[in-house]
Amino acid sequence: MQKKTDNTTSVYAASPRLFAVLARLDDLSAIPAANLANHPREVPLAVLDSNVVFDVWYWNDKDAQALKTAILEKRLRLVSTPSCLKEFAVVLDRPQFKLSESEQDRLLENVLSHVTVARSSVEGMVRCRDTDDEKFLNLAFETRADFLFTKDKTVLRAGRRLVSLGTKTMKPAEFNGLHLAQNCLRTAAACPCSHRRGARLR
Repeated sequence: MQKKTDNTTSVYAASPRLFAVLARLDDLSAIPAANLANHPREVPLAVLDSNVVFDVWYWNDKDAQALKTAILEKRLRLVSTPSCLKEFAVVLDRPQFKLSESEQDRLLENVLSHVTVARSSVEGMVRCRDTDDEKFLNLAFETRADFLFTKDKTVLRAGRRLVSLGTKTMKPAEFNGLHLAQNCLRTAAACPCSHRRGARLR
């Protein structure tokens, strides 16, 4: 079965329940994304695009097992935004997944229990051919995330522009525990690119 999920937050004939779920996600308590770039980290910070979220929590993909283990063992801290979470909720509701409302709710709650919700205040800082995917790149940019996980070729390509900020963009299958051991946990003061916080990456 094709596991690619379209990156879209458009609501197709949304049910009243889905509208309620999206409204709830919009109202989640969230911290400014930039705050995460300005504080020391006990563990690395990671952004997951929607397809990787599905690989970890729905498909239980073997290629994402090392990543999932690091998340469950709290050796990685995940960050997301209401917009990213809404995309996940919309895709969960699609008939092809044949999920009951209670199953959708359980999957969404499981994801929410493992993420820090942030409000992103930047747009267009990192360009991508698929503009729907820019929210993940911009979140990694604004938070100075240590990792951005994706399997999308255009995101992988665009993610190269984040290297100078210390962000590794990679597929889940490429991740292993060595990345955590080798990763430099940065503070805002130590980040060599903190003076470029407002610079647009093209």
